[in-house]
Amino acid sequence: MQSKKGTIVFSLGTIAPTSMIDVTTKQNIINIFSQFKDYNFILKVDKDEEVFVKLASETTNIMTTSWMPQSDILGSGRIKLFIMHGGFNGLLEAATYGVPVIVIPLYADQYRNAKTAEYRDQYRNAKTAEYRGFGVVVQKMLLGGPALKDAISTVLTTPEYEIKAKRISTLIRSKPFKPNETFIKWINFVSTNGLLPELIPEGAKMGIIEYFCLDVIVVTFSLPIFIMFLVVYIIRQIYYSFIHTKLKSE
Repeated sequence: MQSKKGTIVFSLGTIAPTSMIDVTTKQNIINIFSQFKDYNFILKVDKDEEVFVKLASETTNIMTTSWMPQSDILGSGRIKLFIMHGGFNGLLEAATYGVPVIVIPLYADQYRNAKTAEYRDQYRNAKTAEYRGFGVVVQKMLLGGPALKDAISTVLTTPEYEIKAKRISTLIRSKPFKPNETFIKWINFVSTNGLLPELIPEGAKMGIIEYFCLDVIVVTFSLPIFIMFLVVYIIRQIYYSFIHTKLKSE
């Protein structure tokens, strides 16, 4: 397939199976992608996926695959947009290669990662080009609806998203020390100075009760329960005393 403007990648990772997506939503997704005829789409699907494969085969700009070298593809320079689930590794790869994203968070930390991608998107400054967000978020219940199409159109037609993505990529690539350099420096530091007490976190010296504040938790929850039982006990005593006095008087 040849595209005029580039390629868009769609992947929900390895943990979330595409088989969990209902047929109607799959049809809507393919219908939305097929409307962007100037772009090719690569869909990462399950090995036993049938619906996506069949629907994609009926289009001219969508292909499916059960595996892809994601990092290499994102770094190819042809990817204009990465539609993903918000996994940390995928988000970091997109940021490293300067690819704008649409994040569809599914669970756990993906919601926070999604917000990181669109962080401060409302504070675009065309004069200083100080952009921090490089994508938008689409909630999973809106997958396959107008929100997805609108998000794709917004990212593809708004240059600021690509500018922001490239800026973040530059920051990552030009940071003072790369991970392997930092690792080597710390190894040399420890080999020279030995095991230093300054490098041992205070938490490592604590017991389980102290580390997890179990004593505080027990007191915090026990006190209200004790007070509640005490109040109930006093009310019961007053009630029985009243009944006893009433019966005696009768």
